[in-house]
Formats: sequence, C-alpha cells, structure tokens
Amino acid sequence: MPHRLDNGEVDRALTSDAPTSSQPLTPGKAHHRWTTWRLAIFAGIGLASILSLARLLPPGLRWTPQLWRNSDPNARYYLSPSVHSSRRPQVRQYNFEVAEDDRWPDGVQKRVFTINGLFPGPTIELRSSDTLFLTVTNRLTDGTAIHFHGLRHEDGSVSQDGSIGITQCAIPPNGTYTYKFTIADGQHGTFWYHSHHATQRADGLFGAMIVHPSSDKPIVHQEPRFWTRSSGPLSARFFSNAPDEMDYDEDIVMMVGDWYHRTGKEILDWYWSRKSAGLEPVPDIALINGQQIFDCPRSTRKIKCDPSKSTRPTFTLFRDKTYKLRFINTGSLAMAHISIDSHEMIVVEADGTSVEPSRLRELPVAPGQRYAVILRYVGPGKGPAEGESFWLRHRLDQGCFKYPNPALDPEPKGVIVYSKNPSFRPKVLSAEHSALSPVAPTAADPTSSRWIIPDEDTFEPLSLTPVDISARTLPPTTVDPVVIYVNTMKRNSNQLRPFAYINQTTWRPNEREPVMLQARPESTWDHRDPRSWGQNEFVVSTSRNESVVVDIIVNNLEDGPHPFHLHGHHFWPLHVSRTAKYGWGSFNWLTPPVLPTIAPALRDTFMIPLRAHAVFRAKFDTPGMWLFHCHVLVHLQSGMAMTFDVMPDLVSESERRHVEESCRN
Repeated sequence: MPHRLDNGEVDRALTSDAPTSSQPLTPGKAHHRWTTWRLAIFAGIGLASILSLARLLPPGLRWTPQLWRNSDPNARYYLSPSVHSSRRPQVRQYNFEVAEDDRWPDGVQKRVFTINGLFPGPTIELRSSDTLFLTVTNRLTDGTAIHFHGLRHEDGSVSQDGSIGITQCAIPPNGTYTYKFTIADGQHGTFWYHSHHATQRADGLFGAMIVHPSSDKPIVHQEPRFWTRSSGPLSARFFSNAPDEMDYDEDIVMMVGDWYHRTGKEILDWYWSRKSAGLEPVPDIALINGQQIFDCPRSTRKIKCDPSKSTRPTFTLFRDKTYKLRFINTGSLAMAHISIDSHEMIVVEADGTSVEPSRLRELPVAPGQRYAVILRYVGPGKGPAEGESFWLRHRLDQGCFKYPNPALDPEPKGVIVYSKNPSFRPKVLSAEHSALSPVAPTAADPTSSRWIIPDEDTFEPLSLTPVDISARTLPPTTVDPVVIYVNTMKRNSNQLRPFAYINQTTWRPNEREPVMLQARPESTWDHRDPRSWGQNEFVVSTSRNESVVVDIIVNNLEDGPHPFHLHGHHFWPLHVSRTAKYGWGSFNWLTPPVLPTIAPALRDTFMIPLRAHAVFRAKFDTPGMWLFHCHVLVHLQSGMAMTFDVMPDLVSESERRHVEESCRN
C-alpha cells in the first residue's frame, strides 16, 4: 500500500516506521467479493473520516493546498519542519530500491537512476538525535553505495560513510545493505545523499536530506562579530538581533546543478580519451529539482527531444507567507549562481552551520555546497500582485568551461509565482505550454528584470559567522600543517589520458579491499609518508589516539577551480587567495597570509579558484578513514582524492566488522 510521507508525497517503500508486509493478499474463501455499492459507501465514510481527522493533524501534516498539487512536480520538495522539530527522537526506517529508467528531465530522453521510482530521489527528513536505518536494494547492473554528504558521524559510525574503497565495498547488483547511524544532538541543517560509485551521481542517483533542529533548542540570531578581510568591512551585509526577520512559514528544497544529455560513463570515457585534450566536458543544461526546458534545435548531437515532455520549474508562493529555500548544488562541474528578480535572499545556513544573516541578491553555490536562505520581496509596492511571477535565474559559471557548447543555455530559469488565494493554481508550463495542470489561470513567462550586481556587492563566503557565539572561538593548531598540491596531467604512462593528482598520487580505490581493512602495525607506520601505502593511496595519519587541529593548505595548480569536500568532519575556511596573474598562486611561506582570529562558519565543501591556494583548519576528532576530494566528478574519478586516517586505535572492532561484512556480498 502506498505510504504517505510527512510532506504529503505518496511514495512506495520510502519509510516504514510501522511494520508493513511485502506479501499481497490473494483471493480466497476468507475474502469477500465487495460489490460496487458497498465500496462506494465505505469510500464515502472513509473520506469523511479522513477530512475530519485532517483538522486534528499538526500543521506540517495537514493536507494543505501545497501538498495536494498533484500537477506540481515540486510538491514533494515542501518540507515539514514543525512535525519533526516538535517530536521526540526516533528510529527512522527507510527502504530505497535503486533502479534505471528512461526519463525526459528537460525534454531530452536519458537513461537515469531512480530511487523508489523517483528522479531525483526522495527527500529524507530527520531531526537531531534521530537514528537512521536506510536499507538500499541495488537493482542496477553495477555496484553502488550511498554517501551522506555533510554528516559528521559523531557516533563513530565511519563504516556508514558510503565511500567505496575506503569504508565499504560496493553493494553488488541485486544486493542489499542497511546503513545505520545516529544524528548528533547538535547537528542539523541542509544535507544530501548521493552515490559514491563511478559517475552515478551525474545520472541522478541523489536526493535531499534535511535534519531539523529540536524545537527545545531554537536558533536565535545574536549580534554578529564583524571581521575584516582585505576587501574591507562586511557589516553592511548583516542583520543583527533580528530573530523575527528569520521566521518562516514554508520550507522548500531546490536542488540545482548542471546536467549532461550523455550518461556519466559516456562523458567520463570522452574525458579520458585523447579527443578531450584534457578539457572537462561542458554540460548541456542545468536542472532545478530534475526539471527544465531544453531548446531542441540547439543540440549538436543526435538526441531524442520532445518539447512537450519538458517542464519549467515553477514554485507557487502565497503572498502572506515567508519562505525558506534550501539550495543544494548536485551538479558535476559548474558553480551555480542563483538569483530571483525583485527579491533579496538572506543566508541563514551554510553546509549545515547556522550563520548570522547575510543579505545578498545573487548566491554562488559550488558543487556539493548547500545554503538555506530566507526569501524577501523588495520590488515596487507593498508586495507582489496576485499571479505576478518572477524569474528564478540559475546562471552557470562560464569560468568552469574551457570550450563552448552551442547547446548550453548559460542561464536556465525557473519561475516564482505569487498568490493570495489557496485555490489559485498556475499551470506548470512545458515548452509548448502543454496542459500538465487543468486549472487556470496560466502562469505566463515573467517580465521581471535581472539584478545588476556591482563587484563590491558580490557575496563573500568567507564572511559568514556562526550563530553560536561559542563556535566563534578558533582553536590553535596542534600539529604541523598538511600541504598538498593538486593538478591534472596527461602522461605517457597513462596513454596521454588526463589523470588527477594530489602530491603526485592519483587515487584508485580497490573496491574489494577498502583502505580501512589494510591495517598495518604501528612499528612499520610512517605517519606522513605515502610510501607506507601504495603509490596510488595518499593517506595522512593525524594521530593514532587523540584529536588534533591541523591546517590543510591546498595549492591549486590548475586553470580551473576545485570544490573540495571533507568527509566526516567540517573545517574552518580561513583564507582563499585570488587567482594569480603570474605563476601558480601557491602558498608563499615567506609572506604568509594573515589568518583571522575569530572562527568563520564551519563548512564541509569549499571552492578553490584556479591558480590559487586555500587554508582550511580542521579538528579531526572522529575516528576513522575520511576522504578529502574534489567534487568535480571527472576529477574525482580521475584520482583527485586522498584520505585522512584519524585516531585509528580508537576505531571500534564493530566498525571494522561492518566494513568486512559489506565485502561479503
């Protein structure tokens, strides 16, 4: 029987908080043959009962108009924060069946990955201190694994990180694996899950994961402490002492990111061929929640394109409500710059860290990053008119592309449309305005104008300050810095194919022998010598049995940016240099940068510009093997990754057994 989610979405086998049977009833003597009139009577009684009970449900579970917009493909991205924040911690059980299907996300047919029949995958909603049981059944022809991007695993559950070749073996075809871990009491925010096998993420194997805070621990925005970088004071971009400004009525997920019409395997094979000359494949479009409109004649490749099957991402907002939007860049290559005409966005969260409010008009989101914003109308008049619509602009950073793709619209758009009447339903527009929704009026294309944003108003991610005053204390380092150099190269030894390197090592995980199982006696261990491992495994051991605070200095020797992501921990981004006009922009030990003394907001993913360097400070305090890698998909698959081995003596035997068990399938 379909199970109704907390956000109103009917989905099969997503959550099973109550026992369910997978065995269907079969006809027999004990089963009556119901006549049509009996069914009608019972259906009427049931509907009346349901409508009466609906009034007794908490607001997050009531069948509000948003939740019943069956014509609206974005209805399942409306969240239920009040339901989860107000309840006690629970064991939340989910069942994922991963499969393949042909879909038309932008009107172009592509073989994609689905979870429980959904593309993108279903949204997981939790609260702090919940325990998650996620059973994944793999119906693919290749192995798979699920990584929970941004979660810290403070309960010591390193084996549940989902990193193939590091913390687990792949879930084989027709195999099943259950992830089990508890969310830390203080962890909440916007996260996401995605495959960590090959290029499956590029073909849709991902979804949002939202952890709501407990209602007995409200987030109050205190007076921020301002700090100054070389660009000048930042105080004008902040609100202070304004918790009322941050209240909101509705909570919506918006997954944004570039998209390829070829499969992930095809784009990786092309990148590894000599045809690419080492240039990263340029995407064909960008999607919002798996939707967009592609202009079929622009394609230079042979594709199956049906304009009537493409859908403009459209979100209906009510004029008397305040909205929180959660942006997640699920893309494979490009930075996404998000703006909404005639609206400002107030950043209140970054990568799971609650931050002091920062006002902006365009939000840059790197692959893997997440931001939560409060949306505010700042156009003429007291508010938008009934039915008035505005462009939601999704501009891709052209600096990430090294050759032109004539098929690419560099700024795909969604639509924000306003109503004050709950019965108002705009049609969800296709490229040919096909009637996907039978109700009027029709939402015409907006006539709004883009923001003109001067350079001095460009958002500076380093400026974000944590809400928690105690989190503004920056701990000193306790060990020497870790210095790495990253680049891609074409070598004769690799048949002139582009491979990615960190300190001249290129990570090639052994999917059948995870690094966590390759334990070595301490007497033969050189903590900083990569030769202690294979030449393709750069592993840095921080300390065998105590936490450390270390600066990670990343030098980007490339002509392209790298969004780096750290598993299982967060870091303080202390310094990011500008692109060097000459040379490689590496860290200069003779004239080191002046680092802040007040801690910025903790992050787990951060963009390093081309020919530049960054200084990240991390406190490694959760035992296990934790991956650190570029989130550009072809770079990761080409080897731009390394691992931090944190307190190996404190990794429990049960965690090692979990790793071993994942390899017995």
